[in-house]
Amino acid sequence: MKSSASSRRRAAFTLIEVMTVIAIMALLGAMGFAGFQFAIRKSKEKETLTRINAIASIIKQYQGENGNYPIPADPLSTGRLRGKQWPAGGAVALYQILSGDGDDALAGSKGKESAGIPGGVDNTGKVLLDTCVAPSQKQIQEKKKGQMVDALEDGRFVVIDGFGNPLQYLVAIRDRNGRITNGGDMHSGSDFEIWSYGSLPERDDTCLLYTSDAADDSLRV
Repeated sequence: MKSSASSRRRAAFTLIEVMTVIAIMALLGAMGFAGFQFAIRKSKEKETLTRINAIASIIKQYQGENGNYPIPADPLSTGRLRGKQWPAGGAVALYQILSGDGDDALAGSKGKESAGIPGGVDNTGKVLLDTCVAPSQKQIQEKKKGQMVDALEDGRFVVIDGFGNPLQYLVAIRDRNGRITNGGDMHSGSDFEIWSYGSLPERDDTCLLYTSDAADDSLRV
């Protein structure tokens, strides 16, 4: 009888040990997954900031050569990307600026639509960034995106951030006195802004922002 009782106690103790080990493993697994998600998000943020800074340098170079910044024709227009509605006018304009493919998304344009070809269908557009290439029709059908360009559901091409979402781009419109007339849509008093909504697209106060006169260029507001 003593031997039987002792065996039951040992069995019960072993069960508690097993449950404790399982609980510890589950906790470590959850911590590891959270750490993995954090690392992925940071990697995407870094990719986004690198992309934003590269594009901003090109925009500044464009201004230096042309005397003005390229202005989106309809910066507040929207479009659906992978089932979600986004502000897309600036991202469409960025695609055309960088790829030379069309100009109908830019103010003062000749009305040329994008054809998904660097330099445009007539090869007269100036390619400013070689990696700004539209996804092929096959990629679009398979719901795949390019390296830094994706296609909206309406067929327009947009430059995307590291999270796969449309980058935002605005140029300050100033009156004769130098006052910004579209300041309500911008985050600062800069000449232009490029930003990403990052991993929290519903919260504008967490965006990754580049302003043309920022001291360190890349900011989080």
